[in-house]
Amino acid sequence: SGPPRTRIWGEKLTVEDGPSSDANFELAVDEGTNASCARCHTGQGFLSWIKQSDMTKSLQGKNGNATADEMAAMGLTKDTIQPITCATCHDPHDEGNMVANPPVIKVRIDGDTAMLPSGFKAMAVGKGALCITCHNTRNGAHNDAAGPDPSPDRAPHVAAQGDVIMGENAYFVKTGARSAHANIEDSCVTCHVESSPPPKPYTTSTNHSFAASTAICGDCHGKYENADNLMAANEVKLKQLGDKLSAYALNKLPDKVMLKDYTPHKVGSRDYDVASDATSVNKTDIRSLTPVEVHGRQGFVITFTAPVTFTYSPSGEASHTQSLSQAQVQLGGLTKDGTALAFAVTDPLYRVGWNYWLIHGDASMGVHNPSFVTDVLPRHQSML
Repeated sequence: SGPPRTRIWGEKLTVEDGPSSDANFELAVDEGTNASCARCHTGQGFLSWIKQSDMTKSLQGKNGNATADEMAAMGLTKDTIQPITCATCHDPHDEGNMVANPPVIKVRIDGDTAMLPSGFKAMAVGKGALCITCHNTRNGAHNDAAGPDPSPDRAPHVAAQGDVIMGENAYFVKTGARSAHANIEDSCVTCHVESSPPPKPYTTSTNHSFAASTAICGDCHGKYENADNLMAANEVKLKQLGDKLSAYALNKLPDKVMLKDYTPHKVGSRDYDVASDATSVNKTDIRSLTPVEVHGRQGFVITFTAPVTFTYSPSGEASHTQSLSQAQVQLGGLTKDGTALAFAVTDPLYRVGWNYWLIHGDASMGVHNPSFVTDVLPRHQSML
C-alpha cells in the first residue's frame, strides 16, 4: 500500500504477491495534491513531470512549484487523480510490437535517466531507466563530497533502489560503485519483470507485481549462489548498525532533554499526525531507543521507564494530551532546551543514520549491489 509515513526497524519493505503497489489509488489520492509527491505517485503527475526541463524539481508551474490551480489543470484533484497504471509507463500510442518474437515492449523512458532529484543520472540502464526515475532517494546528493545537508536529520526517500544499484548517495565510502546488475541490458526490468514469474493467478503475463524471485539468481550466478543467505547476513549487519545508532544516541543524550512526540493517534473520531509541544524528560527515565523514520526525518522510538504525558496543539483547535510509554521523535525534535539540538549538526549520527535508512529503503538487503552494501554497512564501527 505504498511507502509508510513511519518506518521502524524490523518491518519488511517488500512487495507481496499481487498487483504492484505502484497502482495504489488510496496512496495517489493521499499524496497527489502535493507538487513533490504527485510526480511519482500519480499518473498525471508523472506524465507532466517527465516533460519538465529540470526533473530535479517538484512539479513546476509558471512561477515555481505548481499552485493548487495549476495542479488542478494537470488533473490533480481529489476527484480526478489517477494512480500509476499501464498508460503511465507505456504510451498506448507507441506500444511496440506485441506479436514479434521476442516482443518489443516500449516504455516512456529507456536507456538513460534525466538528472534525478537524488543528484545523479543513471546511464545505459535500458528499460530500468523508467524504474530509477522514481525509485531514488529524491533528497539531493548525499555523500562526503556534497557538503553538509542544511537539514541534517533528513532521511532518504524509501524508494532507494536506484541509488543502491548505481552505488550513489552514501557517506564514508567511495560513491559511483555501479552494480553489475546495472549493466544487464534492461537492469531492473530483467529480474523484476521478465525473469521472475508472475504471482498466481497471473500466470500468462509478465510479472507486473515487480517482486523479484531469488530463485532466478542461479540462472546467472550458478546453482550454488544463494541470495537468501546474502540477504540474511546483511539483515543482521543492518540490525547491528541500528543497535549501534541507538546505543550511541542514548549515551550522548544530555541528562535532561526536550522532545516532541510524532506518534499518530486518535482522539474521539479524529486522527492526528502532528508533533507535540516540547516536553522535558530526564535521561534516567529513558529505557531504550530504536531507529525510526518519521515524515522523512531520522529519529528514534523512545521507550520510557514510566508513561510520559505529551500535549498536542493543532492549529485552530483545543489542545489535547496523550500518556505514552513510547514516543516517536525526529532528531530535529530532540533538543537540550527547546532550541539547541541535542546532537550538533556535525555529529556523525546523522550521516550514519542516512546510510542506515538508505540500505533499509532499498529493501534488497544487498542483492541489488552486494559489494556496495557490504562496504556501507560496516562503516558505523569507526564513525560512532
